[in-house]
Amino acid sequence: LHIFHVAYTDFEITDNGIYSIYALTRDWTAVWDVKDSAGKFTIKLDGIELSEILGTNGKDWAWQFAGKVRLNVGKHTLALHDLTGFNGRCDAIFLSTDTTPPDEKVALEAFRDAFVSPTVQ
Repeated sequence: LHIFHVAYTDFEITDNGIYSIYALTRDWTAVWDVKDSAGKFTIKLDGIELSEILGTNGKDWAWQFAGKVRLNVGKHTLALHDLTGFNGRCDAIFLSTDTTPPDEKVALEAFRDAFVSPTVQ
């Protein structure tokens, strides 16, 4: 049995609360009408795996709800846990106590721009 964490990061929480977690993802094999997504993954927070299987939400990039978790102020670890061993797609992870991220393209771009600094060249 192999457990693959394809990516992980540490992050800080500044307010105690129940956080909804979303992954911006897609099922890249959906374009071929594959019945079972080849890029499934889950999210682990502080080593605890959330129950929702991600990368199964269709051919287009969209936010997929990963679950809710109570987080206290301080440092935490988030990991992507590969379930298939083959090319899961995840562009971003969003945690919030009160906001659902948008899927519509223009709104999504504005939403991302609010959180990501442009690269200086």
